[in-house]
Amino acid sequence: MRALQQNASTLERFTDILADAKSMNPKVFVAHCVIGTIVAFRAASAQSSIVEVPDAIACKSCRIERGLSIVLKSNQKGFSVQPTDVALDSRGRIWVAEEGVGVRVFRSSGEFEADVGRKGSGPDEYQEPFGFLTLPSDSMLVLDSRSNVAHVVSPQLRSVRRVRLTGFMFPLLPLSWPSLVAATGMISTKASIDQPLHLVAFAGADVAVTKSVRFPADPPDRAHPTSLFVRLAHARAGGFWTADQFAYRLTRWSPEGAPIQTLVRKPSWFAGRSMDWIGNPSTPAPPRIIAVVEDADGLIWVFHQVASPRWRDGWPTQRTTGEVATRQIAFERLFTTRIEVIDPKSARVVAETALDAFVPTVLSDGRAVVYATDDNDVRLSVVSFRLKR
Repeated sequence: MRALQQNASTLERFTDILADAKSMNPKVFVAHCVIGTIVAFRAASAQSSIVEVPDAIACKSCRIERGLSIVLKSNQKGFSVQPTDVALDSRGRIWVAEEGVGVRVFRSSGEFEADVGRKGSGPDEYQEPFGFLTLPSDSMLVLDSRSNVAHVVSPQLRSVRRVRLTGFMFPLLPLSWPSLVAATGMISTKASIDQPLHLVAFAGADVAVTKSVRFPADPPDRAHPTSLFVRLAHARAGGFWTADQFAYRLTRWSPEGAPIQTLVRKPSWFAGRSMDWIGNPSTPAPPRIIAVVEDADGLIWVFHQVASPRWRDGWPTQRTTGEVATRQIAFERLFTTRIEVIDPKSARVVAETALDAFVPTVLSDGRAVVYATDDNDVRLSVVSFRLKR
């Protein structure tokens, strides 16, 4: 609606140009028409279409089916409470970052392969690895939050280059590595401090920020801290998708950082703006988007964490007043997962399903990482899905 109003305003200006040109020389009149047409076209094309996706399911026969599942077979260290990130490299290996543990790599079969680096601040050393970026050169970028450094790790699991970060950046998405990378986060420069989306380059010793932008429909005075929490995914038509974790809003961007299309959903279970909160013993957690992936057919898979019907069982039954330690919270009981498949061309939901499992993250190929515990044993598995029409 906002885009239509702005385009209407542009057309009004174009009409004024024509009205003023009535008494002009015919050649001048034609020139004004051409200029006015160009102005109107550029203004209209610069606007991102904002469309609300209705609740009705477009394909009544379509359903999301659960496919193969592999279990990551941990080495003697075991898994921590919850991974900070899990990623898939170009060889099909699965990388897991765990707070206080480090980085471990698993084969595509789920077998443990190797630890990456060690604790420290030197070559092949990490202080607090927390996230990954899969690179097109068979390498992986490992982000270290405490040292504010990104390591380029070779397929042989050796750090071959270090790049200093400019503020907190995560997640990242390579568009044309290393010269063009989409990033979200807080960058403390005058041009970027209130802009949540950035285009950056990793070509030098320091990350270089080339552009920072806002999201469509964001008011200029918006200072919501959760605007920094955004998921990223490649768009097969070029550019990339963003998904606001705490508002059901998906936007497709050009490689140059111009918004092309925005899809907004307002279902009853996620109608308003959410927040970065896991709830408490008397209140369920609000919903959030944890991942967005475009499949080979151009359909958008959106993964959500929503409160489980048994969310109260996730909190310790006996506790003193005050804060609850993270290790005391059973996250797999707080959350379940909701999956929706959206056709961006028709702006309709194609299929949806609920998964009775806690999914902290999703791999780039659309497989979900499922976290579960059994008799104090933490288990990570990777589950695939398919859309059956």
